[in-house]
Amino acid sequence: PDGDEEYTPQPRLNFKQLFVKEVVTDRPKVDLIKENLERIEYEEGNKLKPRVILADSILEGLCAPWKEFFVVKLLGKNIGFTTMHDRLARAW
Repeated sequence: PDGDEEYTPQPRLNFKQLFVKEVVTDRPKVDLIKENLERIEYEEGNKLKPRVILADSILEGLCAPWKEFFVVKLLGKNIGFTTMHDRLARAW
């Protein structure tokens, strides 16, 4: 470029946005601990074993984009759609 144009980085897309072509919107940053939406507990008081407890509303927000997705790990093997469909139908 000429050097006159200002560079504007493209927003990062998550997995769902790549496939659904969803518009990216910036979310405000929130301190979840200050807002009492998250807390950290330690198993048996051991700081090497933290557990992060999220409020239900936060967990729902994190899970919402994945509600309509089904992820299958095939251990690096090629498998046809019909074969996969039949195996999943038998498994359920």
